[in-house]
Amino acid sequence: PTCQCPHHNQDRRDMQQYWIAYCEFSALKYILNIQGTGETKDFTNYTDVPWGSNDNDYRIIISKLIIEEGITSLGNKLFNNLDKITEITLPSTIKKIGERAFYGCDRVTGEVVIPKAVTSIGLNPFLITPITSITVESGNTAFKSVNGVLYNANNTLFSFA
Repeated sequence: PTCQCPHHNQDRRDMQQYWIAYCEFSALKYILNIQGTGETKDFTNYTDVPWGSNDNDYRIIISKLIIEEGITSLGNKLFNNLDKITEITLPSTIKKIGERAFYGCDRVTGEVVIPKAVTSIGLNPFLITPITSITVESGNTAFKSVNGVLYNANNTLFSFA
């Protein structure tokens, strides 16, 4: 459960790691919680994710994203077009960020911090996501950030905010 109050119900979708919690007493209302250990699945289309199906498209109402410690990989296109989330916080256990993982999260602003454990980042993970800078935690040997811009260890421009 992700809601901080006792008055909520949960819609457990078809994958163990993914929860959508609804709380009518919270200003956030719909919270997507990614929990467990290990990697999340790669997706080829945003309608393939459990919360983006054609039958129940929760993407347009999820207002908060929680990725818990223990998750090591964020799959390709995992969070495409979560239109209402405003921040991205990655746990220290993340090692891989998939291609276009946060594509089109167009209300996210501010800084994204890449944890020191990250060794792989797919193509355009933050495309059409208006973050203002990317910072890489000290100790990361695969990536670095200079003035909010992401570079790989070979000083090649990787992605920018």
